[in-house]
Amino acid sequence: ERRSLISVSGKNPDFNSIPTLIGGDIAIKPGADRNADPCTSRGCMWGKWTDGKVYVPYYIANHYSSREIAIITRGLESFSSISCIRFRPYQDGDHEWLSIESRNGCYSYVGRQGGGQTVSLSRQGCLYHSTVQHELLHALGFNHEQTRSDRDNHIRVYWENILDGQSPFSVLIWILC
Repeated sequence: ERRSLISVSGKNPDFNSIPTLIGGDIAIKPGADRNADPCTSRGCMWGKWTDGKVYVPYYIANHYSSREIAIITRGLESFSSISCIRFRPYQDGDHEWLSIESRNGCYSYVGRQGGGQTVSLSRQGCLYHSTVQHELLHALGFNHEQTRSDRDNHIRVYWENILDGQSPFSVLIWILC
C-alpha cells in the first residue's frame, strides 16, 4: 500500500530532508514568502461535507510500532468529540490526505496542500498526545497564535523575557484575495 500512496502522490520521500520551517514546526514550500500566511492566499481549508463534518483522510506510515500508532490514533480521534473534524483512514481514490511519517522532527504544513501531505511525527521526541494534536492543528489550517496579524491588539510581548533563539514571534502578513 505504501508504494501505491507514493505513486499516487508522485513523490518519493527523502526521510532525511527537512523542509524550510518557520516558527520551529511549520513547513513551507520552496520559494514561499516566510512572512506571509500561505494558507489565506491560496484557500487551504479542508472542505465541509453536506452533513456539516470535515473529513480528513490520513495514512500512518508502517514504520511506527503498535504503541506509537495508538498514540497517533488517539490524537486523531480526540478531535471528533469537540469539533466537526473527522479523521478517517486513507482509501483508494483519495486525492488529498495526511501522510503521517517519522521524519526529522515534528512539523506540518499549514492547511490542505493537495496530494499526500506530510505531517512529521518523529519517533524520537514527537509522539506525545499534545504534540500530535499540535501538528494536526497545523495541517487543519491553524498557525501559532503568537504570529497572528492582530496579535498586538490582544497581548503585549515582553521581548526582554524571551530567551535568545526562542523567538518565533514574527507576525505573519495576511494576504486577502
